[in-house]
Amino acid sequence: MYCRDNKKYPVGALLGRTRYEIVDESGFTVSSHTTDFLIEATVLPFELQTGDRIIVQESIYEVIDLGTGCWTWCDPHQIRRRIHTQFLRRTAAKHSIAER
Repeated sequence: MYCRDNKKYPVGALLGRTRYEIVDESGFTVSSHTTDFLIEATVLPFELQTGDRIIVQESIYEVIDLGTGCWTWCDPHQIRRRIHTQFLRRTAAKHSIAER
């Protein structure tokens, strides 16, 4: 379920991961990864924003910007978006990412 404000959009998604490195304020390189949701572009025909949320079963993920935006195309035909997220918290409500 893709969520923005009080609106919910049922989506089907594939899971992915993006590894990235950042340099912290001390100059150290820190490696991490995002949980990515690969969603067909036609399902969400609006501009995705940092802070939007994706609910999967009992987990809430928040859309984040990796410095190059919060999503990239998955394929050369621009069919699916790779949406970068981070785990936010658990929720008691159960929703399925496969709802359509």
